[in-house]
Amino acid sequence: MIHDYEPLIKDECSLAMKEPTKKAAQIIADAIHANKKILVRYHDDCDGVCSALLLESAIKRYSEDAHPVMKQGDSAVYAEEDAKYDAERLEGEERPLIVLLDHGANSESLKGVAFAASFAGVLIIDHHPPHEETIKAASHYLGPFKYGGGSQHCAALLCHGVAQALTNSAEENYAWYALDADHSPLSKQHFKESVVIDYLAVTLERPKPSKYLEVLENPTAVQACYLRAVNAVKAALERAKSRMHSIHTKKFSFYLLDVDFLEKGGYPSKGKIVNAFQDEHEEEDCVSIAYGDTTALFRVSCGAHEKGFKANKFIDELKAHMPNKIFSGGGHEQAASMRFKKGALNEVLEEIGKLIQTR
Repeated sequence: MIHDYEPLIKDECSLAMKEPTKKAAQIIADAIHANKKILVRYHDDCDGVCSALLLESAIKRYSEDAHPVMKQGDSAVYAEEDAKYDAERLEGEERPLIVLLDHGANSESLKGVAFAASFAGVLIIDHHPPHEETIKAASHYLGPFKYGGGSQHCAALLCHGVAQALTNSAEENYAWYALDADHSPLSKQHFKESVVIDYLAVTLERPKPSKYLEVLENPTAVQACYLRAVNAVKAALERAKSRMHSIHTKKFSFYLLDVDFLEKGGYPSKGKIVNAFQDEHEEEDCVSIAYGDTTALFRVSCGAHEKGFKANKFIDELKAHMPNKIFSGGGHEQAASMRFKKGALNEVLEEIGKLIQTR
């Protein structure tokens, strides 16, 4: 039985999403009743991990016989190669269910979702701006944009609703941790656990939900991880500042940070550094851009956003100008990223500089 529930945040969007949320829960329940294999893929950040913790717990509470396969990814894209890998992993299973958490709704995921839909049910729970063809290819899509919400309604908040609908209970702290980590205006306070989960998402070997719980349920371990994370960010931020240059237009200040010194796959990530830098400059009408040899991340202050700067639209312009250099990119209006070909950094920076001058 799927339960009626009270949303954790009772705004217009969350209330409007109750029926599609219950439908998502029903899809999971149907898969459990039919003894179908459930594969849950989740993004490797606090929001993705908290989404996974909520959903895995709910599935196991719903049925002791349910054993979802949990897979942490390192990309906001569910690529065709990922879907082919899943097809091999799930070979012999009758119409399994693949659940994509905190990723999978964007245009770059279209081929992957379409391929997965050929052999499995596909449920996408994502708060990133959706691509119409991608979400049409899925069995069901749960996201806030159709209901008057936006990126601030993070994936873990959506999964909290699904968990409630499935089992009539859910651990609300995970939703609050994710809202904090994603800098959502719906967040009420800061949590050490938000920092710790992001830290563990990068540093854990063979990460899975149970490994996160081992730390989160131990206050001493939480404090130790928190201090390591904070100190690592402080040191890297100071180094990034020494490699920064700025461009000022009539409306905005742009800060470009060379963070190529960061260890790939290590902590802190480019995102952590640009977030920390942006926090220090949030009162300005500014855009911070952290870049490496093949990636660039954008963060937009509230003031710059109110004046019309949208990171995802800026990236779309760059992609249109450099289709042979930039092969993926997108995200939110105030937080977005892109990938480009190795060796193209100087050309990309030059084009960014040109577009900045038009702002």
